[in-house]
Formats: sequence, C-alpha cells, structure tokens
Amino acid sequence: EVYGMYGGHSMGMETGYFHLVPIVKAFGVTARQIDQLWLVKKMETVDEKEVKKGLKWFEGLLGDRLLYDGNMLTPETLKTQ
Repeated sequence: EVYGMYGGHSMGMETGYFHLVPIVKAFGVTARQIDQLWLVKKMETVDEKEVKKGLKWFEGLLGDRLLYDGNMLTPETLKTQ
C-alpha cells in the first residue's frame, strides 16, 4: 500500500505535523510525499469534460449548502480545486 501526502509542514509548525516514520512502521505502508505544485500542474491536464462532470456531481452532492459568493468562490474557481 502507498500513502500519498501532498505538501508538508510549514516552517516552525512541528506541533501540527505528524512524522512519517511512525506511520510507516505502524501501518506498514510506503509513504510518498508530493509537492502541492505538482498537483496543480497535474490538474491542468484534466479534460474539461471531466471537470464539468465533477463540478456537476459536487454541486448535486452539496445542493443548497454550496454558497457561491461571486468573488472567491465561483463555479470557475471551484473547477480549479
């Protein structure tokens, strides 16, 4: 099994970070750390049809709990998440 971890802890934030060695030993998994920028670049390669399909599914799942504010959260900005 592979455990994927995106990003890492911020400088000086040791108390809010869990170390991978105990996780690997306890669960017997391989840990793979990937930078968040890689994820952003990978998302740019996703087909627009898949993005629209995912957005439609997500909007259907959340219903009226999804509150677009027209500024920070719009359908277009949500597509990039």
